[in-house]
Amino acid sequence: MHQYGKAVDVRASLRQDFRDWVQVAWAALDAGADYVETASEGGWNHVHADWRHDGQGPPLTVRLEIAGQVVDPEGHPVPSARVLGTSDAAGGTAGMPAWEGPDAEGRFVLRTVGRPGRPYRLRAHTEHGGATQLVQVPEGATGLVHLETELVLVPNILRAALSHRSFRLASRGGRSFWHRRRYLPRRHGRG
Repeated sequence: MHQYGKAVDVRASLRQDFRDWVQVAWAALDAGADYVETASEGGWNHVHADWRHDGQGPPLTVRLEIAGQVVDPEGHPVPSARVLGTSDAAGGTAGMPAWEGPDAEGRFVLRTVGRPGRPYRLRAHTEHGGATQLVQVPEGATGLVHLETELVLVPNILRAALSHRSFRLASRGGRSFWHRRRYLPRRHGRG
């Protein structure tokens, strides 16, 4: 008996063959599992599935398919981009690669598992730029959830400039976002 009752752990390494991992996870959901552990929750080397609700109530995990396109700021396709996705539980993990693409038109399909009502983060990057976007898995979703999106790459130079903007302003005698007066403690009467 599994420590979680009606549950199973199936060996499938995401790092060796992510397609195998996804197929096993989707098969468990097709077999009626209420919950399948996402890769970032600890399932990199196996698929954990269980039947917590015994078929009663909504599933805690859905099959997730995200179709999209990677484009540059002018709207041109970027077929050389690498697309990765991570659930909201991810903490610095590499991510799930795209199932298909990006093709010559920058189109991709990413398949994984997700949690209804929670965000799923997509990232695309090339040596020249990157993009990040959250897509929301609808609350109460069941079965196969199909989402569509567009990832617009931002050049690395612009990304670096935006991330360091507040520091440069502060170094020129200005106040950065974090040092505005409203964030400083108030001094009460002198005494």
